Amino acid sequence: LKDDTLSVSMVAESKLDRGILYLLIPLVFLIPVFFIPTLNIEASKGVLLSTIVAVSFFLWLVARMKEGSFTLPKSLLLLTGAGIPTALLLSALFSEVKHVSLIGLGYETGTFAMVLICFLLMFLGAVFFQKQSRIFYFYSALFTSFVVVLLCQIAIIMLNIWNVIPVNILATLPGNLLGKWADLATFFGLVTILSLVGIELISIRKIFKIFLILILLLSLLSL
Repeated sequence: LKDDTLSVSMVAESKLDRGILYLLIPLVFLIPVFFIPTLNIEASKGVLLSTIVAVSFFLWLVARMKEGSFTLPKSLLLLTGAGIPTALLLSALFSEVKHVSLIGLGYETGTFAMVLICFLLMFLGAVFFQKQSRIFYFYSALFTSFVVVLLCQIAIIMLNIWNVIPVNILATLPGNLLGKWADLATFFGLVTILSLVGIELISIRKIFKIFLILILLLSLLSL
């Protein structure tokens, strides 16, 4: 009976962990391309990021409680990263406008709440993307999203040049899917760096290396 109970517990835990992966990998794809028409792009991405990260972290806590132990990744980078939300929390508590400093007015990136969400995402990434197979899924989701963003950006530029859509409608469309042009450039730069990392440091088949080289060239041209 004890062995059966342990077996059921392990299955339940693995299902929770798989559920977290099923949330995180689509998030990698969705963050660059997702937006809600009734909200600005930054707020749209904030809603998506906050919701998925909060649910994923809650599921991770439940899975660890079922397991009966918490195993944390040994990472100096992760430990250093924890100092950023801690410093922001202390700063917000001594601020004259605590509410704005803590949670902001609508998913601003510089608030304690959003920085904490980003740190939790970093933590979950360190926990779940250690195996090469999972890193492959991460790369696949990110680079697929890159291709979508690039094609959409080309389409937006072409629509502006050819005047296919009336100006009053075109003016309502976002200039790019990332929001600010600096964010778009940062995304392309991230893809460039991760492409180089994949080419130089990850052992992959020749066909995938050729794909990474192609992505690297496209991201460099996009910059």
